[in-house]
Amino acid sequence: FTLSKEAPPGVYWIIARTAAGEDRTAVTVAAYRKPTYSITVTPEKSSYIRGERARMKVKATYYYGGPVPDATVEAYVYRSSYFDPRVYEEDDYGYEGEGDSYGEFVTEAKGLKTDENGEAIIEFDTRPKDGDGPVDSDAMYSVDVMIADDAGKYYDARGSVVVMRGEFALSTRTDRWIVDTEQPFEVAFHAANSLGEPAAN
Repeated sequence: FTLSKEAPPGVYWIIARTAAGEDRTAVTVAAYRKPTYSITVTPEKSSYIRGERARMKVKATYYYGGPVPDATVEAYVYRSSYFDPRVYEEDDYGYEGEGDSYGEFVTEAKGLKTDENGEAIIEFDTRPKDGDGPVDSDAMYSVDVMIADDAGKYYDARGSVVVMRGEFALSTRTDRWIVDTEQPFEVAFHAANSLGEPAAN
């Protein structure tokens, strides 16, 4: 059904009745307000090697065009394990890639300001912290950014970048799961770069 243009915002109920009874569900109707800002968060490099200092560029623009200068930026950085499906097959670890979970909190940045181009740089260290123990996977670093407009309404965006343990990722696969003692079996090794391309030689 189509709502009337004069229908006020609020919660509406859809009720279905049959001979067996009835059921209902709620639908929220909100007044549309065009956002003031558009925000993007992108890494300066497609990937980083663990130990490098990562840089993410925040860009804020008005929806009607033009940069948003001197806007206050808040950023929160999270880290989670990452297994690139182009390198590791799903069966290797039981799942593929990285989901939407935030992961482990790493650091935050507050008080940053966008420049005259509406841009700001978020930097963070990718070295493991003391006490982290051995790190047996690549990592996905996610950066959540929030910027408030003059009316105090917050707009947010998220950007991510992969931090690899080295210049290439290595995976192995055997030709069978179970073997008898002294029975030969094959092991295949696959090396790939950060783009999932074969790493030759």
